[in-house]
Amino acid sequence: MSGWHLGKSLIDRTVTGLLMVCLAACLHASQTVTNIAPRHVILLIGDGMGAMQAEAAQRVLASAPGKGLTFLDFPVIGWQRTRSASHEITDSAAAATALACGVRTDNGKLGVTSEGRAVTSIAVRAQSHDWKVALLTSVSIDHATPAAFYAHVTNRSGYSALARQLSDAPLDFVGGGGMAGQQAATSNCPDNLQRAISNGYFIVRTREQLERLPPGKRIFAFNHTLSGSASLPPALLTDSDDIRLAEFAAAALRHLGESPLFMMVEGGQIDWASHDHDLGAAVREVEAFDETVRVCLAFARRHPDTLIVVTGDHETGGLERLGDHAGTPSLLLNQKAPVNELRSRLDALARDKAPWRAVLPVVHAVCGANTFTAAQTAAQEQAWDGTGAGVAGLGKLIRDQLAAQTGYRFTTGGHTSADVPVYAYGAGAEVFAGDYDNTGIFERLRRAMQLPEEE
Repeated sequence: MSGWHLGKSLIDRTVTGLLMVCLAACLHASQTVTNIAPRHVILLIGDGMGAMQAEAAQRVLASAPGKGLTFLDFPVIGWQRTRSASHEITDSAAAATALACGVRTDNGKLGVTSEGRAVTSIAVRAQSHDWKVALLTSVSIDHATPAAFYAHVTNRSGYSALARQLSDAPLDFVGGGGMAGQQAATSNCPDNLQRAISNGYFIVRTREQLERLPPGKRIFAFNHTLSGSASLPPALLTDSDDIRLAEFAAAALRHLGESPLFMMVEGGQIDWASHDHDLGAAVREVEAFDETVRVCLAFARRHPDTLIVVTGDHETGGLERLGDHAGTPSLLLNQKAPVNELRSRLDALARDKAPWRAVLPVVHAVCGANTFTAAQTAAQEQAWDGTGAGVAGLGKLIRDQLAAQTGYRFTTGGHTSADVPVYAYGAGAEVFAGDYDNTGIFERLRRAMQLPEEE
């Protein structure tokens, strides 16, 4: 059995997840499970975050003073199975539908059954019973994971339709990312962001506005600048002017936290970095995700009637450990930008057929000057041939070298069927222990929130 098929047996989990389990056993005294019914429920989803992504991030971050992942210390750990109705390996749409709506559907479908029947999400059910609802993500708010909590479509790629449904949804706080489908599909329809404003959303674009939200308003908050995909900047490229996902979460909790609240927060770019086999970028995305967990945990310590659940929707990249003590994880802290940045920075050099001595400073600017051995640097020089093929080959080699330096390797470019850990803290957390289908997350949330079985 390959190393990334975590959760297929208790033995596999015990061996491959040893560090994670040991850390979870070393609980902080203040982190407890309570038997009171939760009045605040926070579901945090690391898109593409399996056990190995969390373990690798922990090993890298633990090498820096005061670092480490908060959620690994949660007192309850369970495991969810992630297949979809149509495939052994799920996509994000089917996985999010299972988490949000409690039904297993086909890959590509959101908020509907395999037959196309609309189903009601935990967020909509909560709002119909007087809970406030917040949906936040580091990617666009009409991307698959957040969209499963408000939308019903048979094709996840129809961003204009998803943005339109978001604009019409009476949610209390949305954002982080913007709308990939902001522009309407037809010229006689308004811009979907303008539609959202017409439907009562108050738009927030700056940190100053985020810190002074008007009471009682429904909020759509996003960074003053967004990428072309309407996402927050990657964690490695975030600067001091950018609003971080944790800040959006803190603002939502301030704005809504005196009422019963359901909040979903997605760390969406863990998946993208893992697809790219960029472990350094993935680790920094997990770190940013965990920063948001810390904000939620601080809220929970002030509000003991809070339940926090942290999980992934699936594992991406087939990440596996090379050995129990392989690698020097701290070297990954040298990385300054996603490896994809190399392509944009080296394309001009490739057009000019630049020699290796002109390329090496660019590699150091992205990956750090003291990250690679002499042999690894020699292999990089050999991979560079001063053409576009050299850019692509060098990027792949560097990704593989960075992962190996940390003690890991990626085994696939897509998702895997690995079971995914579930970490829980607070009011009613104990029900998230054990093994269950991904639809079981919804059912446990529904029961904890005392929502009716049928809606």
